[in-house]
Order: sequence, then C-alpha cells, then structure tokens
Amino acid sequence: MEFLVGDILNEETCPGPFDVIIERRALQLFSLIERYRVFDKLTARLNRPGIFLSHYHNGAWMPGEPRVHDEEAVFRNNGFIIGNRCRSYLAQLKDKFIQIALLELSTG
Repeated sequence: MEFLVGDILNEETCPGPFDVIIERRALQLFSLIERYRVFDKLTARLNRPGIFLSHYHNGAWMPGEPRVHDEEAVFRNNGFIIGNRCRSYLAQLKDKFIQIALLELSTG
C-alpha cells in the first residue's frame, strides 16, 4: 500500500491511477467553477473499478434540515454509484467499470 500527498491540480506530482481517492473538505474550498475542474482532475486519476471518498462539512446545518453532501449531484451525474458505507458496495467492484462515491457529511 502506498499513500501519496501532493497538489491535487498537478497530475505530474500524483499521476495515478489510484484505486481509492480520499478527499476531506478540499473540494468545498474551491469556487463553484473551480470545483468542477478539481473534480475532473481527481476523477480522471481514479481507476475503474475505484472508490472516491469525499467528506463535506456543513457548519451552517440546523436540525430539521436535510443532510446533503454538496457534491452528490456531481458524482451522480458523472456515473458514480453513491454509497455511504463501504461494505455494502465492495461486491459491486467486481464490475471493472464501476466507480463508487462514498459521501460523508459532518455538521456543527
């Protein structure tokens, strides 16, 4: 197992392809237009099959409001299967073309 750290916009630093990409509260720091560019650069380096774990923090969330990961629609629109726990989706990785997005959300 190997872990790499680098500039997510620089494919030369971390060219991939990767079986798993873990993004924790990074996408949400970019402007909306830049977010799509960063998303494209990251997902271009994800293997098929592959898992993309994305953590979004919504500090403005209030009880009674829906808990939604801000980028869920982007993942869905790009053909990812959305999951929230790895075990129930690992069996699907036998399909060599599948990509799974595990979306985590924190609040408070």
